[in-house]
Amino acid sequence: MTVPRFLKSAENSDLMFVNVNLLGFAVFGIVVTCFVWWDRWTVALLWALAAAAAGFIVGFIFGFPRAIVQPLMPGPHPTNSGGSAPNAPIGQQQIARSARLSVNTNLEQVSDWITKTIVAIGLVQLRELPSRVARIADYAGRATGKPYTGASAQETAGALLVYFVVLGFLAGYLLTRMFFQTAFTRGDEALEQAADVLKNSSLSNSIGAPGKGTTVSAQVSAAAEKLKNLSPSTANEHGISTADIARANLLSGDPKQAVENYRTAIARDPWNPQLRFDLARALRRAETSGAEVMAALRDARALEAQKPDPDLRRKIHESLTYVALHQPEPDGFTQAIFYGQDYTAVTSNLPSAVICVNLAAAYGQQARWTKPHDGHVDPPVRSQALNAAREAIKLDPSQKAFLASLLRGDREGEDDLAVFKDDEEFRELLSLPKGARP
Repeated sequence: MTVPRFLKSAENSDLMFVNVNLLGFAVFGIVVTCFVWWDRWTVALLWALAAAAAGFIVGFIFGFPRAIVQPLMPGPHPTNSGGSAPNAPIGQQQIARSARLSVNTNLEQVSDWITKTIVAIGLVQLRELPSRVARIADYAGRATGKPYTGASAQETAGALLVYFVVLGFLAGYLLTRMFFQTAFTRGDEALEQAADVLKNSSLSNSIGAPGKGTTVSAQVSAAAEKLKNLSPSTANEHGISTADIARANLLSGDPKQAVENYRTAIARDPWNPQLRFDLARALRRAETSGAEVMAALRDARALEAQKPDPDLRRKIHESLTYVALHQPEPDGFTQAIFYGQDYTAVTSNLPSAVICVNLAAAYGQQARWTKPHDGHVDPPVRSQALNAAREAIKLDPSQKAFLASLLRGDREGEDDLAVFKDDEEFRELLSLPKGARP
């Protein structure tokens, strides 16, 4: 005999054992009830179900799982080395925490309060409990009538009520402990696992980085869908930040909502450069004006200087140079050259082929802007563009194909190096045929 898959685990086997026994006792009680009150079995059955429901509710309240909240020590808040901005107060520091076995702490608090109330009233009214049960049994006995066996209606109805109240209580308590608690745990873990998937997923390395795609895996997409519409209270219970929800919206294709989430996160943690950079990325995806994107990137650059992060610094400058290239000339290429030179002039910065590509494109725009009517390109600008292209290929040979496309002007609006299309040295560097135009 093949064992069903859902019975292979110990937890499912225990749950099945409890369910079978509870069902057996329930069927036994119903059969006896119908036999004892043969002529009025429907009324007796309604009283049995009402008693079982009351017992189930009490068992559910007693067995409702309690949240286990584990606060972690808050990390140090970014401080300002330059003294230009005040340090954030301790109240703005975010404390990470994780919750287990609870989806709604309000329901847990109500359950705890009702449990204590029931116990307190039960202890106080313990002496009067038999008389109260007798009164309820008398009322039920008058409703159900004299049993078929000829026994006392009150005593038989009282036995019926006690049996089904106890059965309902056991069912409510055991099922809550064994099923609902596990279900709550699975729901909590699913949310936390989705948050971990998003945190470990990678978006584009920087805004507009050549060769970097934005396609996400099915797992990441499913995680984003699960988290994007979380309420703030539910997210807070599971240690999921507003930035996580923003990332979920960004990955699920709703950059406008991601922008709102990131702005909320920044209001809570205004000194975080990563949030400013992520906001700029969301603004870019939402097709916001380049000026807003540049402003967010400049804020990220200023905050990163207060708390150095070499990898984030590289991403910020890659994005600054790229976005600046798409601003109106001559301000656009001027800013791109400024941020590119600012980064490459510091030898301790991480090397970046992307910044070198953007620098070459910026010099190409400058050469085209300043090109005189006789067709000659300014030699210093040409030399800077050529050197930037060489450095980009040296750092990442795969950039050669992208630089060649900029020289050929294969795509509309992506012809920043077309001004050098007849330059033999450029053509040789990019492995293009000499003496022939692309």
